[in-house]
This record gives sequence, C-alpha cells and structure tokens, in this order.
Amino acid sequence: MMDDSYILNILIVGFHHKRGVQLEYCYPPLFPGQGHDASELPEEWQNLPYLALPDGAHNYEQDHVYFVLPSLTDRERSVFCVACYRQIDSDKLVSKSEDVTRSSVQKSVVVVSRAPLFGAIRQRLSHVAESYFELRDFSRVEIMEETFMDFKRAVTKNSVSTQVFSVKELLLRYRQKLLVLFKLILLERRVLVHMNPASQLGNTLLTLASLYPSLIECGLSRCGAVFKSRYNFRNLSDSDFVSIERDTDALPSTAASPTTPTPPPPPSTPASKESQPHGRLQDALGGAATGLISSVRAGIARVSSAGIPGAAAATAEHPAAEPQQQQQPRSPSPPPPRSPFDIDDCGFPLALFAESAIFLPYVSLQQIGLLEDANVRACLLGANNVLFRQPQTRRRIDALLGADAADFAIYDRGLARLLRLTGPDEAFIQRLLDKATSAGAATADNADGELTLEDEDLFAGSEWEGSDDWLRAQFRAYLTALLLTADSSSGAAGAEPAASNSSLDESGGGGGGGSGSSSEEGDFNASYVRALRATFHYRAWLAGPRHGLAGASRRHPCHGQSALGVRLNQFLTGTDQGRKVSSAVQSTGRALEDTGKVVGGAIYNAGSAMSGFLSGLSSKAASRLSGSQSQQQLQQQQQQQPPQHQEIPRESSINSG
Repeated sequence: MMDDSYILNILIVGFHHKRGVQLEYCYPPLFPGQGHDASELPEEWQNLPYLALPDGAHNYEQDHVYFVLPSLTDRERSVFCVACYRQIDSDKLVSKSEDVTRSSVQKSVVVVSRAPLFGAIRQRLSHVAESYFELRDFSRVEIMEETFMDFKRAVTKNSVSTQVFSVKELLLRYRQKLLVLFKLILLERRVLVHMNPASQLGNTLLTLASLYPSLIECGLSRCGAVFKSRYNFRNLSDSDFVSIERDTDALPSTAASPTTPTPPPPPSTPASKESQPHGRLQDALGGAATGLISSVRAGIARVSSAGIPGAAAATAEHPAAEPQQQQQPRSPSPPPPRSPFDIDDCGFPLALFAESAIFLPYVSLQQIGLLEDANVRACLLGANNVLFRQPQTRRRIDALLGADAADFAIYDRGLARLLRLTGPDEAFIQRLLDKATSAGAATADNADGELTLEDEDLFAGSEWEGSDDWLRAQFRAYLTALLLTADSSSGAAGAEPAASNSSLDESGGGGGGGSGSSSEEGDFNASYVRALRATFHYRAWLAGPRHGLAGASRRHPCHGQSALGVRLNQFLTGTDQGRKVSSAVQSTGRALEDTGKVVGGAIYNAGSAMSGFLSGLSSKAASRLSGSQSQQQLQQQQQQQPPQHQEIPRESSINSG
C-alpha cells in the first residue's frame, strides 16, 4: 500500500571535526535494511548535509533554511526540505561522545515533504529542534520517530500557506525594484539572490514566489529537477523554442534513439568530401544540416522542372546524391508547450519553474556548477557564500539581488532596457507603497486594525488595503492584465506579434502607434511584451484554459497615469525635503487665502468710494459743460438777429414824409 502522506523523512545532520557535515540519523531509512544511524545518502541527495547546515551557520545561535532536492522516485519532480539548526556549548552537554572535540556542537533537524509546506513545517520543527537541544543529550534520537508520526498526522496538503511570508516587508525593502524583479522572473532568465542569514534568504525568495498566483501551492513540484529538456534553447530568429533533441527526433535515418547508443558514422575519405561540396558543411553543422540541404536540393529540382534556365545545370552538378534524404519530410514544428501543473480556469499557476527552469531557495557552494550546466534553462537561486559574487560567477548570470534595493544589478544592458519601468508601472508600484505605508500607520493607530476600501479601488479580492493579501491581489491583477495584453496584441492565441510592433522603440516603449493594442503594450513596455511572448510559461498559458479571465481588464491597472506626477508625488511625500516643501506650500497657501480675503474687502471698499467720487466729478463736469454750451448758443442767436432800435427811426421818418 502506497503511503499518501506528504511527510517523507526526518533527519539529523551534524558537524564532525574530521569528516565535516554528515548525516547522523534518518527515519524512515533511505535504503532497505539500513539502520537509522547510517550516514549513506543516495546520489541525488549527496548535497543534503551541506544544505542543512549552510555556510556561515556557526555565526548564528539558531536559524532555519529552506531547500529543494530531486525526487528519488521521479527525476522530473522535486521534494522540499525545511531544516532548523542550533548550536550549543559542548560544556553544557550531559552526555558527550568522543567525537566532540570543539567548544560548540552544531546540529540540524530536517523534514522532507512532497509538497512545499515550508511555513507549516518550520513552525512545528522549530519547537522540535528546541526541545531536542534542551535534552543536552544527542543520543536520545527516539523522539524523532515520535515527531515523524506527529508530522504525518498534522501536516496535510491544506497546510500549504503563504501567510508566513510578508509581502509588505519585501515591498518596503526593495520599493520600485520589486516590480522590476517581478517582471524579470517572468522572462525566464538566470537570477541569483545573495544575502545572510539563510532564513532571510529563504523568506525573500519564497515571498517573491508568493506574488505569482498559486505558484507555491501548485507550481513548484518540478522546480528542482535538472534534465535534458526539449525546451532548453530558443531559436532567436522566430522566438520559437527549439529542442536540443528536435533535429534528431525528426530525422530517423540519422537520429539516435534515446535508449539506443548511436552507431559510429561510416568513415569518409577526402575524395568523397571533395566530390560533395556540401559534405564539409554537414560535418560543421552536424545532422541538423541534413534536412536543410535536402530541402534546398528539392527546391532546386522543382525550379528546374519548371523550365527556368540555369536550374537544370545546378541539379546536374549533384545528380543523385543521397536520394534517400530527398524523400524525408520537413521537420515538423514542435507542439505548443503544455503546463505540467493542475491549473485553474485562469491558467494559474504559470509554468515558471518547469522543464529544467529551477527554483532553489538555497544552494551550497558544492552546487555552483548549476550556473554552468547547459541543461539549466533558467534559474532563480539563493546563496550566501561570498564566492557566488565573484566576477567569474557574475558572467554566468543575468542579474544579482542583494539584501536591499541598492544591491541590485542587471548585467545585460539589453535586458535592463526591457525592464525599464513605464509611467503606469511607476504609478502602480508607488500606489502600493503608499497603501502599504498608510496601512501600517493605521494599524498602529487602531487596535482592531480595520480599514475600509475606497469605492474607486481598481483592484478586488483583498481583505483590507495595504495588507499582504491585498498586495498579492494587486500583483495578480497586474499579471493578468499583462498576459491579456500580450495575448490581445499578438492577435489570435499563440500567434506571433504583428509586424507593426517590431518598429516600436526597444528602449522603452511608449506605445504611441495607431492601434489600441500598441498603446496597451506601451503601458507595460512594448519590447518587454514581445520578449514575454517568447517564454515557455507564456506559450503554455496560451495553450491552457483561460475562460476564467473573460471579464478581466486588458488594460494596465494604472493606465494613463504619468511618471512625472508619480515622481513629484514621491518627492513631496517620500523625502524630508519634499515634506518641508509641501508643508511650506500649504502654509503659504493658507496665508495667501486669508490675506486675499482682507485685501479683497479693502480693495472693494476703496473701489466703491473711488467709483462714487468719480461719478460725482463726472456729473459736475457734465452740468458745467451743459451750462456753458447753452450760453454759447444764446450768444450766437443774438448775434444773428438785427438790433430793434435801428428800424424805428426809419418808420418815423417815412410817416413824417
């Protein structure tokens, strides 16, 4: 009967002064007939002791670490480990073995599970490790068997939770760089996170993973498996994924079976290569060139049959070379990628860590070779050894993240241009910062911590604004809009982007083109959207069900908002100088308002008095002007009429005559 429990093993790892870190206890045993105290490990788990007691563990009294191992039953699946380690002064031990020669003893208790139950296991395992060290007798390992049975009963699939990972703390630590990192991981590149202690490293990586919907719960079952994946390399000419086994699979006459060794090719003489000029090309390109050369020859034959001059001579030069290869069909295009996970009706979780794209919250120095492994398609790794930051290591990764926003470097300039935040991107992350900061202040002021949602909130699915669940809901809304924008702007599902999109500026993306889709692409950075379409997880998302997103918005959550306004608001609210300027402007505005009321009233009264004075002057002037005009008219009339005393003498003289 198959054991359906999610807990597989409980182990104890210790540090030996001669042999280094080693396995000291395992229940149940890893091999049939093996005792609980055997130190032998399967080849796939040879690095377990170095992961359970990480580099620099001696610098901390206690800590914990998360790590991932390949499954022992399925090479494409992973198992998940939580280790709580402690150290104690050897003088305090009740029973001291001969191997104890140092002043302190370090041991780690490890639980291995089928599912990523990191939070639930760590909380319980911390108490177990504390109790084990309080015994001060490490020979009493019988309590581990009881602990194993308790874990099997208590820990189930429903114990998967992201509540122990604080998104708010991560946002306030990395600020705008968190959105850059969020978009970077979607491009399936090589990212290394380096910090101490190991607990902070693991919490950072798992909190980051919790921003992607259902990823921790359902999308990590293959995150630690490295194998020869058919989607390992991309054909940059058409943004298609090309299998490293594709050409051999498509050409059965020259291909090797995965289980059958390839027979050695027949020896070829220099004369045969001279007689066939394409032979040297085939030797240089390998079997992959065979189909291409055959297709070219077949095309020339068709042209010659059409009667075009010169074509017959070209075919006559190689009349019947390798006739069996001319019969071979063209290599079929590989089918669209399919998600290996149980996805919901929105297509989540994304297949971010599948097909040799690995997610390891902690890697030891012994695993540094993963950065050079050709089978690793993409990676998100956590490390705390300083050798991972050496220049020769940096050349093998695309980005390095440290403990804060200032310690974040992208080594590829082209990748940095793709990840340049647009105005709506900056508005989005600034809005989250404002809500997270105000929610923290409101929670401190209110004992119950209750906050109300605004009616104009663009996002849904959160308990209260600024909380961890609310912040995850915002990133889900952002990711949904991004995927729908990439899908709508590329036409039909799975289609290549329109030709007009290729003319957009690579440096950033404003989407000024003519169509609405170009404008929507520009909100996320048009070049970034084109790069996103070439990823494995996006192709797998297109091939899966998405009917749950029928009513989702295809626009950026902060569509139309300006970066200048965001930066100004950030300066006024996020810096001491800005707050002083804002306070000065507000106080000056109030003073001007009060002064304006007083001055305005005085000006009004003075204006009224001046208006009355002027109206009085004008009336007096008008009356004086009208009086002078009437006198002048009377004088003119008197001058035009003859005087009366000159006519009277004439009449008297006539009468007298």
